[in-house]
Amino acid sequence: MVGPVLELRPLMPRKIREPAVCPCCGAVLSREKKEDGTVSSYLYCVDYYGCEAQILGRLVQWCSKKGLDIEGGGPALIEKLFRLLDIRSPDHLYTLTPQKMIDAGIGEKTAQNFCEALEKSKQCSLEQVLHGLCIPSVGEGTSDRLANHFLNMDNIRGAKLEALLKVEDIGPTTAGDILNWMVNPTSRTILAGLYNANVNMGKQNPQGIKQARR
Repeated sequence: MVGPVLELRPLMPRKIREPAVCPCCGAVLSREKKEDGTVSSYLYCVDYYGCEAQILGRLVQWCSKKGLDIEGGGPALIEKLFRLLDIRSPDHLYTLTPQKMIDAGIGEKTAQNFCEALEKSKQCSLEQVLHGLCIPSVGEGTSDRLANHFLNMDNIRGAKLEALLKVEDIGPTTAGDILNWMVNPTSRTILAGLYNANVNMGKQNPQGIKQARR
């Protein structure tokens, strides 16, 4: 994009009003504060845990190649699991069995293959888990740096602001987002479910990051 083509612009252009609420759930829209103190140009829905679009998006990211690389976990299957079995967070995925999926109307081969892929995903890296969780302000690079610095999820959960600020490229805004996510009761439930499912939560993993980042 170079710039506007002014000669094609109407003489009385219609002013586009900025939306005030999320088109999916009706919650208020806000702007994210950046690390440098400026405000983002992007609007986001504040109902992080309740907005259907965000729930589905996080589940898709958990299954994506940059998440836990769970084969078959694309948007179509994820939406079916959400609507048919009320799968709303990553820990819920690990409660699935082929029979549960079949009973809900999902094909036998799809159910079997997806549950096998879920089982395989438990041997992921800590970096993949952090990125898959969609923690606000924590992208792929920040996930790598957090994993390299803290080595396991318990250390990250127990980290104070001062400890997080020692990680490269993490400032007060990102550190605050991580702390807020970690203390939220819903987040704690998700992590407990992942621990119970024996999803790897440590940096030391024989199959680790090399497979995930190819």
